[in-house]
Amino acid sequence: MKKAAILLCLLTWSLSIFSQQKQIDSLKKSIVSHPLDSNTAKAYGNMGHQFMLMGNVDSALFYSLKCKEVAEKVNFKPTLAKVLNNIGFLYRKLDRYGESIESHKKAIAIYTELNNKPGVANSIDMMGNSYYSQGNYPKVLECYFETLRIREEIGDTIEVATSYNNIGLMYYLQKEYKKAMDYFEKALRIRTQIGDSISMGMLYNNMGLIYFDRGDLDKALQHQRMALGIKQRNNDLVNIPLSYDNIAKIYMERAQYDTALMYLNRSMELAEKNEDRYEVAGVCGSMSNVYMRQKKYKEAEVCLKKCLGIAEEIEALDLARDANEDLSKVYTEQGKYTEALKHYKKFISLRDSLMNEENTKKSVRLEMNYEFDKKEAAAKLEQEKKDAVAAAEVRRQRIILFAISGFGLLVLGFAVFAYRSFLQKKKANTEISRQKHEIEEKQKEILDSIHYAKRIQRSLMTSERNVEKLIKQLRS
Repeated sequence: MKKAAILLCLLTWSLSIFSQQKQIDSLKKSIVSHPLDSNTAKAYGNMGHQFMLMGNVDSALFYSLKCKEVAEKVNFKPTLAKVLNNIGFLYRKLDRYGESIESHKKAIAIYTELNNKPGVANSIDMMGNSYYSQGNYPKVLECYFETLRIREEIGDTIEVATSYNNIGLMYYLQKEYKKAMDYFEKALRIRTQIGDSISMGMLYNNMGLIYFDRGDLDKALQHQRMALGIKQRNNDLVNIPLSYDNIAKIYMERAQYDTALMYLNRSMELAEKNEDRYEVAGVCGSMSNVYMRQKKYKEAEVCLKKCLGIAEEIEALDLARDANEDLSKVYTEQGKYTEALKHYKKFISLRDSLMNEENTKKSVRLEMNYEFDKKEAAAKLEQEKKDAVAAAEVRRQRIILFAISGFGLLVLGFAVFAYRSFLQKKKANTEISRQKHEIEEKQKEILDSIHYAKRIQRSLMTSERNVEKLIKQLRS
């Protein structure tokens, strides 16, 4: 049943490769018919991406570099930044870590210029992966915390989960299991909410590692099987070998060595097909552990030499450290003490360079800085809210003051107007009274004249009657 599932996965993968090849052929035709412009740059970039999905690193790098060349000529910065990250990823696959980091730094500069914060965060995250391959854990955490800060700032919840997982992995590698589990659980809550099964598989895998290191083999196996089931359902051929390797370690711890080797052989088969040299070296190391448990030191030595050779070629310091430690044990068991001492010294040197006290202090400082920055940002936001409330209150008080002042001015203006009206009315009344008085005086004068005339008239009439009376007397 399991063989049928693997064959089905391989068939699906082959069909996917065929579909991608058709897309590549179509892109080649479009490049021939177009001049050097932004569309040509995009076509080269898409071809590089298709080859990358097919696992053809050399062809992917060739066309990605062509994309970079055209994008620089036509100054097409969005595509240039994107392809620089792809080139950085491919350099990391080719174990050219210095070139990988430089490529990501160039992408960061362009995305910063374009004010593309998601692009900046993604580039820093990928650069952290390159530092991880070098075994430079403090630089890895520095990149991952900076990435998390930007993603939280822009509210990119999905990518925040990615950052949680990456930081959790770094704490796991430093054996800080509680912190690691906290970050994995934060990531899993987000991935479960959005139904991202592929990422859930990865997180179950990581949580299973913690349970394994704590000695809880039942929970470790449960989580690794959950992870494997999700990867198989999603045809995740790249990460299935990792689950096989982790399940094998659990069976090895239970002394079920044949079952452990069965899973490791499955893992090796897919890792070699994927041309994943890091995973091949890791599987060799795991196989050597099984053989050491069985006291098959010759077989263990062969596996460890292969592991160490690959690790030194690709500069995977963590794998080289573990291989040297195990070789020292194997040679001790074989009585080859000179060889054992030589590899033990190499182990000590690599261990100290990877996990010395200064590195641990740097990791602690990075988290403290991150937490401080978060608290400072929260305090700043709270202060800004208080300032906004205070400013609003000042504006409200100012509006009230302006309203009162305006009303007061209005009342004052009305009072002045009323007073002026009163004065004008009073003046008019005074004038009217004066005129009335003058009229009354004139009327009085006229009346007095009339009365005077009447008195004269009466006097004349009386005199006239007296004259008439006198005449009458004289006549008689």
